[in-house]
Amino acid sequence: CPANSHYELCGSDCGHTCASSMNASCGQVCSEGCFCDEGFVRSGTGCVPVESCGCEHDGSYYKDGESFWTEGCSQQCECHAPNDLHCSAASCTPAQECAIRDGRLGCFLYDLTTCTVWGDPHYITFDHKAYDFQGTCRYVVATLCNDTDGLHPFSVEAKNERWSRSTVSVITFVFPMLKVNGVTKNVPVFLNGSDVSVYASGSFIYISANFGLIVKYNGLYELTISVPSSYRGKTCGLCGNFNGNPDDEFRIPSGMMVTTPDEFGTAWKVAGSDTCSDGCGSSCQQCTNELHARAQCEVIQAADGPLRFCHEHVDPARYFKSCVFDVCVLGDDFLCGAIQTYVSACQSANGRIYPWRQNTTCRPECPANSHYELCGSDCGHTCASSINASCGQVCSEGCFCDEGFVRSGTGCVPVESCGCEHDGSYYKVRPDPVNTLYKGCSQRCECHAPNDLRCSAASCTPAQECAIRDGRLGCFLYDLTTCTVWGDPHYITFDHKAYDFQGTCRYVVATLCNDTDGLHPFSVEAKNERWSRSTVSVIAEVFVNVLGNQVHMSRGRNVTKNVPVFLNGSDVSVYASGSFTYISANFGLIVKYNGLYELTISVPSSYRGKTCGLCGNFNGNPNDEFRIPSGMMVTTPDEFGTAWKVAGSDTCSDGCGSSCQQCTNELHARAQCEVIQAADGPLRFCHEHVDPARYFKSCVFDVCVLGDDFLCGAIQTYVSACQSANGRIYPWRQNTTCRPECPANSHYELCGSDCGHTCASSMNASCGQVCSEGCFCDEGFVRSGTGCVPVESCGCEHDGSYYKDGESFWTEGCSQQCECHAPNDLRCSAASCTPAQECAIRDGRLGCFLYDLTTCTVWGDPHYITFDHKAYDFQGTCRYVVATLCNDTDGLHPFSVEAKNERWSRSTTVVFPMLKVNGVTKNVPVFLNGSDVSVYASGSFTYISANFGLIVKYNGLYELTISVPSSYRGKTCGLCGNFNGNPDDEFRIPSGMMVTTPDEFGTAWKVAGSDTCSDGCGSSCQQCTNELHARAQCEVIQAADGPLRFCHEHVDPARYFKSCVFDVCVLGDDFLCGAIQTYVSACQSANGRIYPWRQNITCRPECPANSHYELCGSDCGHTCASSMNASCGQVCSEGCFCDEGFVRSGTGCVPVESCGCEHDGSYYKDGESFWTEGCSQQCECHAPNDLRCSAASCTPAQECAIRDGRLGCFLYDLTTCTAYDFQGTCRYVVATLCNDTDGLHPFSVEAKNERWSRSTVSVITFVFPMLKVNGVTKNVPVFLNGSDVSVYASGSFTYISANFGLIVKYNGLYELTISVPSSYRGKTCGLCGNFNGNPDDEFRIPSGMMVTTPDEFGTAWKVAGSDTCSDGCGSSCQQCTNELHARAQCEVIQAADGPLRFCHEHVDPARYFKSCVFDVCVLGDDFLCGAIQTYVSACQSANGRIYPWRQNTTCRPECPANSHYELCGSDCGHTCASSINASCGQVCSEGCFCDEGFVRSGTGCVPVESCGCEHDGSYYKVRPDPVNTLYSCKKQHFQ
Repeated sequence: CPANSHYELCGSDCGHTCASSMNASCGQVCSEGCFCDEGFVRSGTGCVPVESCGCEHDGSYYKDGESFWTEGCSQQCECHAPNDLHCSAASCTPAQECAIRDGRLGCFLYDLTTCTVWGDPHYITFDHKAYDFQGTCRYVVATLCNDTDGLHPFSVEAKNERWSRSTVSVITFVFPMLKVNGVTKNVPVFLNGSDVSVYASGSFIYISANFGLIVKYNGLYELTISVPSSYRGKTCGLCGNFNGNPDDEFRIPSGMMVTTPDEFGTAWKVAGSDTCSDGCGSSCQQCTNELHARAQCEVIQAADGPLRFCHEHVDPARYFKSCVFDVCVLGDDFLCGAIQTYVSACQSANGRIYPWRQNTTCRPECPANSHYELCGSDCGHTCASSINASCGQVCSEGCFCDEGFVRSGTGCVPVESCGCEHDGSYYKVRPDPVNTLYKGCSQRCECHAPNDLRCSAASCTPAQECAIRDGRLGCFLYDLTTCTVWGDPHYITFDHKAYDFQGTCRYVVATLCNDTDGLHPFSVEAKNERWSRSTVSVIAEVFVNVLGNQVHMSRGRNVTKNVPVFLNGSDVSVYASGSFTYISANFGLIVKYNGLYELTISVPSSYRGKTCGLCGNFNGNPNDEFRIPSGMMVTTPDEFGTAWKVAGSDTCSDGCGSSCQQCTNELHARAQCEVIQAADGPLRFCHEHVDPARYFKSCVFDVCVLGDDFLCGAIQTYVSACQSANGRIYPWRQNTTCRPECPANSHYELCGSDCGHTCASSMNASCGQVCSEGCFCDEGFVRSGTGCVPVESCGCEHDGSYYKDGESFWTEGCSQQCECHAPNDLRCSAASCTPAQECAIRDGRLGCFLYDLTTCTVWGDPHYITFDHKAYDFQGTCRYVVATLCNDTDGLHPFSVEAKNERWSRSTTVVFPMLKVNGVTKNVPVFLNGSDVSVYASGSFTYISANFGLIVKYNGLYELTISVPSSYRGKTCGLCGNFNGNPDDEFRIPSGMMVTTPDEFGTAWKVAGSDTCSDGCGSSCQQCTNELHARAQCEVIQAADGPLRFCHEHVDPARYFKSCVFDVCVLGDDFLCGAIQTYVSACQSANGRIYPWRQNITCRPECPANSHYELCGSDCGHTCASSMNASCGQVCSEGCFCDEGFVRSGTGCVPVESCGCEHDGSYYKDGESFWTEGCSQQCECHAPNDLRCSAASCTPAQECAIRDGRLGCFLYDLTTCTAYDFQGTCRYVVATLCNDTDGLHPFSVEAKNERWSRSTVSVITFVFPMLKVNGVTKNVPVFLNGSDVSVYASGSFTYISANFGLIVKYNGLYELTISVPSSYRGKTCGLCGNFNGNPDDEFRIPSGMMVTTPDEFGTAWKVAGSDTCSDGCGSSCQQCTNELHARAQCEVIQAADGPLRFCHEHVDPARYFKSCVFDVCVLGDDFLCGAIQTYVSACQSANGRIYPWRQNTTCRPECPANSHYELCGSDCGHTCASSINASCGQVCSEGCFCDEGFVRSGTGCVPVESCGCEHDGSYYKVRPDPVNTLYSCKKQHFQ
């Protein structure tokens, strides 16, 4: 039973009804059913308390709250409980009749008749004629015609469009969004009071007029128009004439009848619908197999289906047929709309339907806070309920607001989030884009809370008009006209003249000319550049001068200012949106550039006839555009373009004239570009707004000539023009190769805006622009500069500019330095420039900079370009003053740069063989005098930078540059010249005299002491005999279409090209890469733009581990010693840079956790040890930055000194004696201590000579025939007296080293050297002389007497007991009779271009060469290798650099098992007796060294597991070695 009632088997209502006075139930027998509970009485069919009873009137009962009309509709009454009836006079309007509808008497509009349009589209007219018409234009669907009865006029028009790639069309919208009189509105809207209502209910938007018209549209598939019967016979349009006759519907505006839907539809096309088609005629698609479609659509006509009860109200046949066609031809996407159209017709006819979606794929998806209903209504559930018009409609299917939510516009919100009602319109709470109301532009209103509308006075500026734009009423700049430049480049002027001009200079694109109206002046200039290797060009840079500001935009460069920027308050705005950067001026100028392909300039109509430049004169006449600055007309684009070239654009070309590239086969390009003009393509709806013909033609040319890389830009230019013209476009990229790649935290949008989504929203300028295509920030991120960051990572706003988090900058005048901390925390502190700096703008940044630098470059052969740009070549091989300070009277800082040149022989050359600072080898970076001098590496260069502006840059092989500030003008000298601005007086030598030749000039600046070298090659310099190959290789430097072409205007390539040709021709292809790289480096220093150049030549860089190549990189912030990083102030450079996750440690790259230590301005790598100043501490670096130091000091035999670039404790300098010519065959004292009064350690070295073979000469055979220590044969190593004396082997030598500095070195056959420290000066005697510094008194015998011949001298130092021997050969000594062969064999020792040439400055080769010639001539070629090796050994002892020398001789080394040859090796750490290894302190030596996995055991190499034993300073090999047994004095046996 219902509420307030109960069941009775036999009950009665008698006496229990509200209308008891006319109760008829009392005379009936009881009946079974539900009866009212105690205290309740029957009211209608329910039970209520007595006090809630309704009213009785004229024999009828009306419940509480019920209203009704009295007979004749003369009164309207409402019942109030209990029995309180309120009636008032009322009447129907003229458009209504007093009638009974749905069982109720009342005033109703005359019966409505409906015309339905849906799907393909299909039409059912007012007179129920069904037909299909697939035109894609705008048509009159229904309107009032020939009215003589005073009916209200109306018109409904619809714009159709193609569906996807089909030939059929669908209704897309009546209005693209709701616009009322051009102004975008939220629903509901009430006009003329409430004569016209616009509201939403379910999935439909309704327009209802008080005279009975109802237009209903669901935004995609279905449109219905309902008119009252008073319009019978008075309508026309695609819905017919409503005369009751379906056979005369096809009547066109002239009144004539036509026979086909296409004729009928075309006749009702709205004027101006040009870029569209009127039906598909005989080409209309047909359904070839209906089976699937019929099965899907069967629900419409199924006799037992959920819609069966509607069949008696609405015939399903036509709807079923249309559904089958749509699904068959267009696909299942159309199924749901087709069925829903029939459902809607049923509901309008009050037909009963049941849920139908559950067994189909048509499951509805409703937006937030709403749900689906089959038959619902918004009545009473809208924010604007007081003006709710949906209550009079039948229910409809769709999405309705959830409980607790009400409709706000087309969405659902809580009641407390409702907006405001004003003047018949509804405004949502801000920031809704439609929430602003302008009252004639005199007031601006915003809705803040439910019905809280706040208005303030407003007005338009003189440059604006009060107008409706994009559906919004407001103050707008006068209409803009646009000039577009894109691609090749192609131009469309303000007056729509299209032309091409391919000049590569800087041109005036648009500017104000001949202004007499006080218009704001402006200028837009563009610099074009060659594209790749083509003859065509593209836009590279844009310069905009406006309101006293210059804004420069360029492609491929870092952005100097973050966007947005606001200048002169907000008179000029620079901001980004999508893929474009915009410059907008308050008088209407808008410049838009996408950084590569497209530039547009828009000016307001006030500039009509007042512009000039490549965009024309804007006078409305496209035929007089080619007017040059003189006012004269020219006829060709090249003449026109050239005339507007900006002065100073010299290294460029004005068009390509007859040499312009042509397209020879358009087929591929036309197919690629077809999307622009395709009548059924995604851009087809733009065709009526922007003619695609010119854009298509340009696209075809660009793609054909320049390649597919230009396709996307060409299409995007048309898309951009469409969006600017408010043309509708659909996604176009998915079927092309133009898939956008967006940076982190952003996504692609076809039509997006940054409005409200930037860190600098308070000064956001993008909100006034139409949408654009590009990358936009993801949800939760906002634009910061050109990237997207979380809101909490936003930067700072200051003085009209935006700065990113972490960015620092100087304020105007360089009086403050500021740093931005997120979010919007700007910290500024007072600062100023140093005396060596100026406050200036450099590379687009304001700051304190050293005065401009001028550079001298030395490279290659070497070639020189001085400070004053004089170019010359000088090929001396000495050490020279390259640049130094001369004649300074201004207190400038002195400096000197010297360079040592060398002969080239397919090897590397170094200005500094390693980095040494004050003699000590250092890792980079190094900071001296605090940070007055910085030494650091970046890319492939090492830099030395001084705080007064000097920068020296060297790449370790090919290139040296020296840059000095302008304060040194006229004050320098050396090979870089005098820097006085005059290149003709550079050859001034130290005396001040001028010389004429590079050789004279270079020789004059040779550093004193540079003796073993040559000053230039003079007339013997090599010449290039055939340049062809070299010119082809070097062409990349000067190629007009090459990757370095954009640098030509900054650095003249001529000299670099000439030098490259010479070097490659004379020295070979090994010099090619360095020659090109020198020009690249000069370009980067001059901020010239370059493109990758290595890929098409052999110059592929090979980078060390954990690094990669970059064309323009920097180590700034990526070094272990970042706290003292000096590379941040430099321009980028080419070279190898550390990979992600690695940082620079010295010259290598390591993980951050492997970084070394910083100490006293120097950087030390992990594991590196060093002594502190004065040798008071020894320190070792442990990663990361863990420096461990301990007290230490030198021994009495040592001095704290710098040796081999290292500070440390070293034995005093040693002086070496090497065996000379004396051919005695006895045993002699070679060196010993004599006459010691200073407590020096005594020593003696004796040598036994022997005859060589059958010759009369002798050689050293051994110091001892095998190693014996105190008479006992030993393996090496041996350590005596602890470690006071060490005997060990390394390479081919056996060493004896004493702790006081004595070193004896012997190779077992040919060479013996004895080295003693300086403390033994004047205290030695023997065949090595007295070591007193005087070579003329060496032949002093034991008695102290001087003798004159080597034989006398040698004989005097014979060891007693040497009897069976001879003291020299005297006059019978063999002589060399023909030196030719021997000299040729020995030439390698003294050859100026040989592998030993770099040693000549350290060890004079003359004596070694002479001895080699004698030995080889007398003893034969067997002595050649030993002779050369002796010189090599002397070189290595003197730290001279040598190169492999054996490969071109017969001296190929043969090494014993498990070993290999090394030119410069060491056994350090590779011996069985490593714990007592003494070889680590020696320089490297030549010889045989153990292979990987083997270590030295005695004089052989064994696996580690085969090593022997150490005992009491001696080493014993594993048995059965004959030297492996040790006996003590008591004959005890040890093994």
